[in-house]
Amino acid sequence: MASASALRSGRKFAVAIFDLDDFKYINDTYGHDVGDLLLMAAAERISRYIRLSDTVARFGGDEFVLLLTDVPDEDAVAEALKRIVELYHEPFEINALQLRATISIGAAVFPDAAIHFNDLLRLSDRAMFTVKRRGKNGWSLYQPEMVETQIFVTAGSRL
Repeated sequence: MASASALRSGRKFAVAIFDLDDFKYINDTYGHDVGDLLLMAAAERISRYIRLSDTVARFGGDEFVLLLTDVPDEDAVAEALKRIVELYHEPFEINALQLRATISIGAAVFPDAAIHFNDLLRLSDRAMFTVKRRGKNGWSLYQPEMVETQIFVTAGSRL
């Protein structure tokens, strides 16, 4: 898998988790059919941005997982996360509706944050919820200082 290949080559990769902010409001206001179309449009939008070597998959509900392969360092991951957030500033046109759907995204870098994929997922999720607690519509890289009871990293920045 990605971690075995990265360990052999000495390269890094990042696991990111993101979801659509306030997606429940879209479903409740416009219905699940519109919500489903929005999810497909959101997936299409990021699929056009990522490299062929990267992977994006719907993880459940309105949550997606993104694997960014062969990243040189955290700065490159941070720049990618920033640009991904910006992708969602443009409205989506769904059934003649102009819908705004921002995202909150968190990421963890292998092997800096963890070496096991499930740990990277968990840490990415923690970083994403840092963004949620800080007001949504942003990004965060996992940092060891992030703990359950206290968060030192603000959304859209790193320590």
